[in-house]
Amino acid sequence: MEKMADSSDRNERSTALQWFLDPEWGGQASDKRVRTALRRVGVETDLEMVRRWRLALATWDSDLARRWVEGEVARGPLEEALEITKALQANRQNAGLFRRLVYHLVDPAPEKTLPVQVAAELLPLYARTLVDAPPGHLTAAHVAPLVAAFNHADGRLMLAAFKAFDEAMLRLNELDEDARTERVLAVFMEGGVDARLVYFEQALSAFSPRGEGALALQSARALQLHVARGHRDMGESSAAQRAWRFRALYLAGLAQISQGNVDEASADLRRALQLTDHALRSFGDVDIQGSDEVVSRQRRSEYLDVLQERVLALLALNLAEIQGGQGPRSDVCLQRAREAHRLHLQGQVLFAGLYGIALGGWDSLFDGRLSPYRLLFHGRRFGDGLTLGELLKMEFEIGRCLASVAPLELPGFEPYPVSHPSIGDPLEDPERRDCMGQIQMARLDRLAVEIDAMGERIGSVQSSPGTRVPEAEIEVYTRLERQRRILLRRIEQSEGSDRRRMLLDLRVPGRQALRLSRGLRAAGEMQRARKLIREFKKDLTGNGISDAWYYLGQERLARADLELGANLSDADKPLEAQRSLEAGTERLQAILQRLQEAGAGPKALEPYRDLLAGALVSLAVHANVRLGKPEQALAYYERAYALKQDDFMRVLLACYRARSGKVAEARSLLNSVAVAPSLYYNLACTHALLGDRDQAMFWLGKEFAENHPEPASLQRQRIWARQDPDLVSLRKDPGFQALVGGR
Repeated sequence: MEKMADSSDRNERSTALQWFLDPEWGGQASDKRVRTALRRVGVETDLEMVRRWRLALATWDSDLARRWVEGEVARGPLEEALEITKALQANRQNAGLFRRLVYHLVDPAPEKTLPVQVAAELLPLYARTLVDAPPGHLTAAHVAPLVAAFNHADGRLMLAAFKAFDEAMLRLNELDEDARTERVLAVFMEGGVDARLVYFEQALSAFSPRGEGALALQSARALQLHVARGHRDMGESSAAQRAWRFRALYLAGLAQISQGNVDEASADLRRALQLTDHALRSFGDVDIQGSDEVVSRQRRSEYLDVLQERVLALLALNLAEIQGGQGPRSDVCLQRAREAHRLHLQGQVLFAGLYGIALGGWDSLFDGRLSPYRLLFHGRRFGDGLTLGELLKMEFEIGRCLASVAPLELPGFEPYPVSHPSIGDPLEDPERRDCMGQIQMARLDRLAVEIDAMGERIGSVQSSPGTRVPEAEIEVYTRLERQRRILLRRIEQSEGSDRRRMLLDLRVPGRQALRLSRGLRAAGEMQRARKLIREFKKDLTGNGISDAWYYLGQERLARADLELGANLSDADKPLEAQRSLEAGTERLQAILQRLQEAGAGPKALEPYRDLLAGALVSLAVHANVRLGKPEQALAYYERAYALKQDDFMRVLLACYRARSGKVAEARSLLNSVAVAPSLYYNLACTHALLGDRDQAMFWLGKEFAENHPEPASLQRQRIWARQDPDLVSLRKDPGFQALVGGR
């Protein structure tokens, strides 16, 4: 094969390259294999083949390849160095290489200078390796490059440092190991990372995934104390300092809720609300639709942050009062929810003026890192506080409360009766109706600016003799004009008889009912979860929500189909589950086809491709375990893998390769992934198929111990494991029988 790699025939060289890159054919990256690749990089004339050889070298688990990569990244052409750097994340054995490269940031020697763009790409990869370090291997010195980037004069490196820190925290959440989290955060602080960041992340991780309210409260109080000492010497703005004070109080309030301390929670949250009240007053009469010359972009961005903080605090205070026995249907709670909705609309006005994006909805808030849905309602009880049942009840009540002030925005929840139409109907509320009008005008203003700019560009080209306007620019100009006409027509309609159209045009239906249904399923309340999903679908279609925006409406319905399918599969109703999963898959395929026909780019397609990949995986698993059709399962999975290749999909691919007897490829794939709790079950299946009994039992034990804190969820997973054909080799093992329980 080495001779073919050096052949004068391009087809033979391409075949050899394919052999070298395929883990099933080529095996591990031996030094001989690496030297062949290095030789081809130096002499190959086909640029695309050179590129593929270079990227292969970046992903191979070989010291020789890593030494070559280090030289290329540090001293090679910038474009090629960046491409190699991005490819490095495919190899999880590169911790030492990342360390040597990023240490250039703290080495003053000129020959050690690393291009800023390369360093910015490397830092997030490096941060994840810090988290993966074995106990005792991580020291404060390892954090030095991160601290150097935080303090770097180049803003790109500062942003990369924050991204790297976030990546480290995401990895900690993936691993969900309490001792590791505490150790890593302590070393980060010892290494010089801002203590506020560390306490903040400590509190977030205590909420989710750990479910430890007391630790969350302790971290929030430590953050509060640290903030109180002041950071004026750091040259921070008053807005930044106020934001830290808000976070400390808000997190403390949520932690008190998780502990059942209603009065203490209310006190902290009212103080957080006071901070936002004072901040909003300090802005005075801010023209949130003003141009950059009237009100600075930075000033309006700060205003938007305060609005979002106030909405969070209002919702959290409602949660405290719901927990304390004050019904969510009370005028106080409903008025607070109405104010939260008005402020959210006001933020949408501001966002439309800043970025030209006008669609809004509760999801944009609930998906944030400070959302109660992320911190309290994550499908897990608090070991030292609220049970899952209590949390699900609170989640249901806050859903009905919010649906009462904006019914079209939270399908699936029945609104409470309201004392006045201005509470229950945004179009009957002068303040909220005015906000929606401002959003429409902000959209028009943004389109006018874009149309004028494009018109000037086209005009300047047309005025130059012998030049033609590019077709792409004409298409953009035509599309913008069409959008403007459609928007004007809809504004006219909303001022006439079809007033609901304004709401449907501007506000996206939230997925909170689907979130709650997953929590109910985890708690074993299957029928109640199915009822909620069906109400969600009924509201989407019955109120015309799903038709207002084709892609968003169909995406919501597809998610509902998939969640219903998962529920029915867990309830051992395989044929009904199959129909529902197929319905969701067909909706997603239709969306993708329509987007592709419209010429949508990769970024527009990606979220729907990811959803479709997940739907196909669900069908594959269902076909294998519930229907006993492994060939059909493989067909579904191969379609999914063509759409997405992350660690989860790679482990599943290893499972399918092991199932078909391709042992070497399966083991190579397993070596290429970073282990996380979401992979435990499929790791167990793959090792069982490979004959690794001890490994299979180890991962299955971790799956049961760490991923199913609720008895109902654990029992379902045990039943699933007893039926899973991938684990058939373990069924007579006493250890397996002890893990999965009796029939």
